[in-house]
Amino acid sequence: MSMMHKLHKFVIFLGMGVTLFSLLLFAVLPSIIQNAGSDWEQIVNSGDQSDEKLLAIFESHPAYIAMYETYPDAKQELNSRGRGNGILQVGIMNFETNNQLVLEMYHDIGRIE
Repeated sequence: MSMMHKLHKFVIFLGMGVTLFSLLLFAVLPSIIQNAGSDWEQIVNSGDQSDEKLLAIFESHPAYIAMYETYPDAKQELNSRGRGNGILQVGIMNFETNNQLVLEMYHDIGRIE
């Protein structure tokens, strides 16, 4: 094979590779940009919310309200995970039967439901 023939094959394969890469990039790039934008939005909006704001979010939930309406002497524990995320556990226990009722509530800014 001559050098020109090898060069011609190389140029054809290079062109095919560049074309396929361009098509792949064209198909995937909008998704990458959109995901990156939403990630930055979550970072900017999350901030460091205080435990009081997090507790206020939990206290406004209907399950929390129903728990304290039914069991006014229930105890609660807030586990803040930072950046506005956390877990609230509200529980009551019958010490005679050792039965427990625990309500666990999660708040995660990055999670969309």
